[in-house]
Amino acid sequence: MDSIFKLGFQKKETVRQAAGESLARFIIIAIVAGLPAFLEGFDGEIYSFGSTYIVPSLTGPLYLSIGLILTGYAIGIAIFSLVGGYLFDRYSVKNTVILSVLVFSAFTIMTGFVTTTPELFIARLGVGVGVGIFQPAGVALLGDIFYETRGRAVSVWATFFSVGLFASPYLIEPFLPAFRLPFEISGAMAIIILALVIMVIPVTFKKEKPTTKLNIRNVFNRNIILLSISVFFFGSVLHNSF
Repeated sequence: MDSIFKLGFQKKETVRQAAGESLARFIIIAIVAGLPAFLEGFDGEIYSFGSTYIVPSLTGPLYLSIGLILTGYAIGIAIFSLVGGYLFDRYSVKNTVILSVLVFSAFTIMTGFVTTTPELFIARLGVGVGVGIFQPAGVALLGDIFYETRGRAVSVWATFFSVGLFASPYLIEPFLPAFRLPFEISGAMAIIILALVIMVIPVTFKKEKPTTKLNIRNVFNRNIILLSISVFFFGSVLHNSF
């Protein structure tokens, strides 16, 4: 049996087969698959805590308020959830997660270095893009591991997201009003999680070879559109509340 940290470099076992080999493998693969949810909760909460210090320190158009910037983040999630779902169905699941975490890490680090409101808008939109791509891929990946009890897959994702929300205030509060370092730490954690995904998650998701033929109906289906619209309205409510 291969080392758990070599699973990502072999192609003979699928994700489900690897997770079914032993309880230890199952737990480790489930943890690694759920870690992007931790990133989502962690980054969102440190931005919420830091935004009252970030926005006043910036130059640029006043209309790019905290609320509108949060709406841009929600738009990134809403639009690119469609892309993430399509990439999951048509290409490598592992590469989809890797791509999304790379995008996420770059833009969460950028958040700590912005000097103008347009830069902040772009940074948070980019973070939303990363989250939007890895949300459907991560939940579906967990769903394949918990294939007989798929509700638990959503529970694992929600648990990691909640842990990220819980942990972030304890990290950012000691540094305020300085806000750069917490976002650098968020980016560093994303890189560590990226390495774990590369090492632990098998390349092969299913044995059948996926097709790369584009079919717009696979991107825009009823369930994805309804979920995306709900995320958009979530961002709009955040904007109006500010």
